[in-house]
Amino acid sequence: MKKQITFAAMLFAATLWAGCSNDIPGEIEKEENATSLNARSLKFNFVEVPFGADVEKTRAAQLPKEEVVDLGNGFEAQISVEPDPAPTATRASKPIPDGTYTIIAYKGTQRLSQQITFKVTGGVTTITSPKAKYSWVSNATYTFICYNEKVSDSGDKLTTILFPTGAAEGLIGRKTITINGADQTLTFEMKHADFRVRTKLITLQEYATSVTGVSLGDYLKNRNVSYDILTGESVFADPAPTPTIEQTYTSSGTIHNNRLSDDLYTVTAKEYDHYLPVKGQTTRFSCGGTLYGKPVSFSQTLNIGTKNGFVANGSYTVCIKLMPRYLYLYEDGQTGYLSDAGRKDHVPIALVYDVAGRKAIALWNAYYASPWYGQTDWQRQHNDVGYNNENDAIAPSADQGRHWTWDASGSKDGDGKAYNPTKYPAFAHAGKFYTSNELTRMLTPKGKTLTPNLNRDGVWYLPSMYDWHQVYVKLGLGNESQAFGVWKGSLINYAFAAADGGSIARNGTNYWASTENTNNGSAYIVYGIRASLTRTGGGKNWKTQGVSQAPTVRAVVAY
Repeated sequence: MKKQITFAAMLFAATLWAGCSNDIPGEIEKEENATSLNARSLKFNFVEVPFGADVEKTRAAQLPKEEVVDLGNGFEAQISVEPDPAPTATRASKPIPDGTYTIIAYKGTQRLSQQITFKVTGGVTTITSPKAKYSWVSNATYTFICYNEKVSDSGDKLTTILFPTGAAEGLIGRKTITINGADQTLTFEMKHADFRVRTKLITLQEYATSVTGVSLGDYLKNRNVSYDILTGESVFADPAPTPTIEQTYTSSGTIHNNRLSDDLYTVTAKEYDHYLPVKGQTTRFSCGGTLYGKPVSFSQTLNIGTKNGFVANGSYTVCIKLMPRYLYLYEDGQTGYLSDAGRKDHVPIALVYDVAGRKAIALWNAYYASPWYGQTDWQRQHNDVGYNNENDAIAPSADQGRHWTWDASGSKDGDGKAYNPTKYPAFAHAGKFYTSNELTRMLTPKGKTLTPNLNRDGVWYLPSMYDWHQVYVKLGLGNESQAFGVWKGSLINYAFAAADGGSIARNGTNYWASTENTNNGSAYIVYGIRASLTRTGGGKNWKTQGVSQAPTVRAVVAY
């Protein structure tokens, strides 16, 4: 036969005790300094759980996957959600804040008629409910619920109100325990009834200080939500107009990206927007301003319902990577973006720098340390035309790289340079890039081969100075009015690394141009580092010797 046990109600500022004896009410004993009330064998503890302290990894895995949004004007936003790091644990638990609290109890689906209410003010606890007796069967399981005055109780429902700006301030604790008559401790983990969200902007090469007007929140927000006490599910939501939360960024930092071999720059908002957890709901964020010297503006909706992994008491950051959006040429001759679903099974092979002219620069080098000209008579003129200054060499009329690589008329020797690897190794390596080991190494693992239009002579060539200047301006966002100089090398690094390519702006490498200087012994060279792309020159017979390595060959393609 089951034993009947009677409990007396009591409470405290930091802990609450409830005692039991066979049908005899436990006597309430007050500890020193009003820190607890002792009624024998059942002890209640209360701690406030900080936002984000209990977001499980399984829940985090349910958060929305990264989404890539085309913002136009050469930008894209890579949007993801990450749970905030859990607050640093301390030796002492955080006490519950001042306010009025209520404890109710259930046996299965049956709610007990008695309840305990108490008030906490400055660490002092005052019982506000009559000292009633709880009676229940030993060796049975009961569920206790504790909540503060920001939560209203109506039958088997708890209702939380979210203020137009700020947090809901509701705290709810829920604990299930089997009563066995021995000394037992029940700790209420008082969790926030809402969750919070902020934004973080991530950029390349520069902080997003010129991105302004960032706001978070929708015009309509669920401000009044009821929950079924037994299931914990929301049963009613009341959307109402609310203002958006303006985001200001005071916390900045960098994240080193090993794949890019570069730093990403971050600014994190200090303001959180708060939401009540409902199965399906959305929010919106928007911003404007300038970035990388170009205007940027966008507005995007994000799903933040419980079905998307957002839970009460959670703390989340929406990471918005504002990146340049680059177009790539793939092995099948088609162009597209890395985020395009239809391109996932294809291999990008070149980075498009001239959409209208249908030109792209190869993602990998064609050859390392190759001379421009390989025989002894290197001091004579070899192209059909040379240039004595760099401004003439980058003019549209000097867009002759394909001509100098393949056409017999482009050579003083009367034959195409790419057909003569002994005399013109740099031209041959560039022109025959479609047969290179580097390209084959990337295609073979995916079972891909080049489309016939790219797998032939006449389309790959050694870039002219005009081509290099177009790369400098259109990909590196260099100053078009200058021949060469400062560029945004981190953008270049990203463009190549994102497609598993080798950057032309990372290690300080010289690259041959097909353009010849009127000083017949030299040809133009460009030198790329993160900070700049500069023009230099060198002897056409330059080859590896000692520590002085000849320039590298990077091909471009007219597709």
